[in-house]
Amino acid sequence: MVVDPVKFRNCVTRALNLRPEEYRPELRIGDVDQWDSVAHLDLMSEVEREFGVRFDLDQMTTLTSLPELVNWLEKAQ
Repeated sequence: MVVDPVKFRNCVTRALNLRPEEYRPELRIGDVDQWDSVAHLDLMSEVEREFGVRFDLDQMTTLTSLPELVNWLEKAQ
């Protein structure tokens, strides 16, 4: 799948309640106060809705950075 960077950025900023200037493509859980374990579940749910994918429990716990999420999405069918 080709991941639209604007769509992905909007999804992340919405799910994590980030201001646009707080977004960085290399963010990982804990890099910003808003991205804690609870917000991580919100982010994963938002990515599922926005990109029409499903994460299993293992993926939800191991995909903890934006580069990892984008990489996984790009490989998703």
